[in-house]
Amino acid sequence: MKRYVVISPDTDSGSVSEKFPDNYELLEGQVWVVAAQQSTCADVCEALGIGKEQGMRGVVTTMEDYYGFYDRALWEKASAWGAQA
Repeated sequence: MKRYVVISPDTDSGSVSEKFPDNYELLEGQVWVVAAQQSTCADVCEALGIGKEQGMRGVVTTMEDYYGFYDRALWEKASAWGAQA
């Protein structure tokens, strides 16, 4: 599965958990890491309702490579999702 970072002040955790059950991790506030079979960032935006037509703001970017300091659960999930590619 591909990994994405979603930043959206207009999206709530319920929407993310509904669209990506068992494949998301809330980082902080309105920032999530999600894993999906969708092939593009635009597909993830569409799934969450982010876009001009829907009036919801947000940015989705791929998470091809990653590094940093965060909770262990995030790294374990991100690694597992990447293995499911």
